Amino acid sequence: MHMSSDNLGMKRLLSVIVFIDIVGYSKLMSANEGKTLLLIKDFVTHHLNPVLNENNGKAVKAMGDGWMLSFSSCFNAINFAKSLKSRLVQEELKLRYGIHMGDVQSDGTDLYGDTVNIAARLESISGVNAITVSNSVYLSLDSEHKDIFLDQGDITLKNISAPIGVWSTAEVNHTSGAMIADDKVDFSRLALKTFEISTELSNLSNNFEEVLEQTYQGLVSKDWLKVIKTDYEGPKDYVLKLRSRFVNGYIQIIATLTRNDGITLWADTFNVRPAELVALTETLADKIVSQTFVKLIKYKKDFNPTDNA
Repeated sequence: MHMSSDNLGMKRLLSVIVFIDIVGYSKLMSANEGKTLLLIKDFVTHHLNPVLNENNGKAVKAMGDGWMLSFSSCFNAINFAKSLKSRLVQEELKLRYGIHMGDVQSDGTDLYGDTVNIAARLESISGVNAITVSNSVYLSLDSEHKDIFLDQGDITLKNISAPIGVWSTAEVNHTSGAMIADDKVDFSRLALKTFEISTELSNLSNNFEEVLEQTYQGLVSKDWLKVIKTDYEGPKDYVLKLRSRFVNGYIQIIATLTRNDGITLWADTFNVRPAELVALTETLADKIVSQTFVKLIKYKKDFNPTDNA
């Protein structure tokens, strides 16, 4: 006998689902559990709840390091995320945002379905302090709201059958386990060189080694990229070098990605205050890894355009 969702006490409705997540929650709790819990309590009371109410949103559930929210319109959902992000500029907590619109099933307390799962995956691939939305949300916005988003292309998300058109306020995190690599992408070897540390920063060598190790762990998360930590000048397709120097009171971490023929594919400099290096280790590694993936994939497709067919 077939039973409809109504027979089971479930109702189907259209909803905009927002997931927000605290970046580096485990590390914050490990460093100072009491302080972190107070920060979260203050965040909920003075930021999350007021902005949620201002935009007619509903808190579906809290999950320790994140929240699942629902809105009746994409306009309200985006306004909520933008407002919350602007209020937290000077706060210690950093968030990721994922937003998707579609049908959900409700039992009156919780929400279920692919729409919920996709919103959760979008949050997982979002960059630090970035708002990441699906194409269904993006197409529902006016031009003013659309202007803040960058096209990330079609992305295949874990346990989601079809690729999703994704837009974000920053490059998505290509190190996320919620993202499935394109099977056509096949890079043989990437050599991750030893961190080059300037003499005046030698006392911070352990911190730079941690950045290097987290970068390595992020790079090897993709099965289409073979990564070796080595200074051996043997066969390789790409080389990633990290070095540091001290300039005008800031630590500069310079990342350079080159082809095996020495042609530079990407280079960037990250400026960090010495007192913030430990706290920003994970964020620095995430940015380096994400940009490495972005540039490698773009180079592969530009070099071999038949991959786009």
